[in-house]
Amino acid sequence: MESTDPEHYQIALVLPVKGDYETAVKLLDLCFTQRFLDSSGAEYSLGKAGSHHLVLVTGLSNISAAESVARVVPDLIKEYSFIRACFLAGVGAMSPSGGLAQAGDIVVGMPQGYESGLMQFDAGKSRHDKRLHVTGHWRKPPSFVNPAVDETLSTQGCDEWHMYIDKYLSTMAHSNKPTHLHPARNVGPSNETAGTQGSPSRFNMIQGAPKVLKGRVGSSSIALGDPELLQRLASDSGILCFETAAANLQTRLPLVVVCGISQGDSSLPQQDNASKLAATYAMFLARHLNRSELAKGVRLSHLFIHQPFSLGDSTIRLLRLHGGTEYPIQCSMFEACLKDQGCPMDYEALSYAWESDDKCDMINVNGRVLHITRSLHGALQHLRH
Repeated sequence: MESTDPEHYQIALVLPVKGDYETAVKLLDLCFTQRFLDSSGAEYSLGKAGSHHLVLVTGLSNISAAESVARVVPDLIKEYSFIRACFLAGVGAMSPSGGLAQAGDIVVGMPQGYESGLMQFDAGKSRHDKRLHVTGHWRKPPSFVNPAVDETLSTQGCDEWHMYIDKYLSTMAHSNKPTHLHPARNVGPSNETAGTQGSPSRFNMIQGAPKVLKGRVGSSSIALGDPELLQRLASDSGILCFETAAANLQTRLPLVVVCGISQGDSSLPQQDNASKLAATYAMFLARHLNRSELAKGVRLSHLFIHQPFSLGDSTIRLLRLHGGTEYPIQCSMFEACLKDQGCPMDYEALSYAWESDDKCDMINVNGRVLHITRSLHGALQHLRH
């Protein structure tokens, strides 16, 4: 297959800020081509990092990061339907001054227990009421992402991360001119300036390596701004940092947000550097995804997505359980209006024990994959028989 065949590309990085996108492109080992998505017109590059083929896509100009991501991500998944893992570089990431994450650190939005790794909220209402007004949350990332993050946090992984940043600094120092793309062009960092195994990286010696943390990320379309409110909301909700790129993405996809933390005015150079470091870590993390586990993952385009109700008030969703014994269980979901007397609907309610909230089983709903809890899966299986 050609190097630009969509079947090759199972990993995507969405980098709303153009500078972050350009940083990621320079960190590719090979960059095959640069194109534009058909619907949104967002610029993207196809390339290879380590053993993986990656799609790197940037945001749209003249609109907010949140609006840009909401338009670009569905377009990306439609055009590259084999994507199984997608990382989003957060924009304008801030953390409370007394929190675990400090300026220069990197936060990976990974769930804690049953929680989602990213929580969307309304900044205006939260500012007015002094409490978090949640509007949505993302699904948990694919199961193969967390081991990759843990691998980068191991002793060996940290050493590799420090050397990778050193390569990044070398690349940036020698890349003042625009990158000219050419088929199979090597745009990776120079080996001549990279640190060697066992030697401390220049970044680690001069600046101190940025700390990488796993935790919950909050996203709103506009920044909170108020440091006191930031502290209060973070304390009440267990959020490590807040950013402004993921807030408007309506589809509950299992994306992973990676944020570089800055304090103070988000227009300052420190924010630009923090953002680029987050993009660099996202590239580093993508290299550590296990190829065999990635291949087993569900394509994002195959996931069942709940759509807004279309029948107005008093609407419920019903699941029609198909017959048979095959796995996965086949179902259809449809809407019914309780006020519609002309179309009576007979249905049975299902009661089951919740137990763990871990959605480790799956069913097919309207031809797409929906992850559910093990206890619900067992109940559906029993009902089907």
